[in-house]
Amino acid sequence: MKKGFFALIALLLVISMAGCSITDIIGTKTVTCDDLTVQVPGLYMDLMGGVNNDAVEFLYGNNTGAVMGIKESISEVVGASFPEVTAKDYLRMFMNANEVLGTITETDGIVNFTYTATVDGESFTYICAAFKGNENFWAVQAYCKTPDFEKNQATLWEIIKSVKIA
Repeated sequence: MKKGFFALIALLLVISMAGCSITDIIGTKTVTCDDLTVQVPGLYMDLMGGVNNDAVEFLYGNNTGAVMGIKESISEVVGASFPEVTAKDYLRMFMNANEVLGTITETDGIVNFTYTATVDGESFTYICAAFKGNENFWAVQAYCKTPDFEKNQATLWEIIKSVKIA
C-alpha cells in the first residue's frame, strides 16, 4: 500500500515538474450526443443521473469543472420560414430566454459569452457557446466555480473548441 502511494506521489511530482497537466497524461474522451461530439477531460464523469432538467442533453464533469449541452430543434425555435438564423442569433435568443446578461464575442470562429451565476449559494462562471447544425441549435456551457475560473479557463475553452456538429 505504501509503495503504491509513494509511486503516485512521485508520478505527480514528475508531471508537475515537467509542466504537464493530468489531462496531458490521462487524455480526453469523446462524448457524442445526436449530431454533436465534444472532447472532455478523461477524468470527467457522466453526471446525467442527477439532472432533473429535460432540456439538458448531456452533462459531464468532476470537482474541477463541467460541461453541459442543451439541444433545441431549429424548426421549433424559429420555424421553417427563418432558415437564415445564425448561431449568434440563437445565442441572443438563448440569453434572453434565460435572462442572462453578457457580451457576445467570436473567438476561434465560435460565438460565445461568459457569465457568472449563483447556484445553491455558490458562484459559478460559465463559457457558453452556440452551434448550429442542420436540424438543431446547441448551447454548450463549460463551467467551474468562480474562484477557480482563471486557473481552469484554458481547459474549459479547449472543451468548447472541440465541439463538432455533424
